[in-house]
Amino acid sequence: MLETLNAVKLLESPCIVISEGEKELFPESFAVFTTPKPRYFWLNPCSSIFPFSLVAGYIAAMKGGAALPYRHSGLLRRNWERTA
Repeated sequence: MLETLNAVKLLESPCIVISEGEKELFPESFAVFTTPKPRYFWLNPCSSIFPFSLVAGYIAAMKGGAALPYRHSGLLRRNWERTA
């Protein structure tokens, strides 16, 4: 992972890091979202995937992507169009 971050830094490409690590571990040019460590160990997968999912959904909505994963399903499509 550190090799990838170093390559991004060398390319001077914008970078967002979502991590449990401290902000000081990453270069200043990176935007860092620090996630809290969950109280119970079995919640680790949830605390890891939720921030990525929210950011990806936000980017898709901004780009005009489909907000409904099963948009070709008739029932879901009718309900989505009615509420949109």
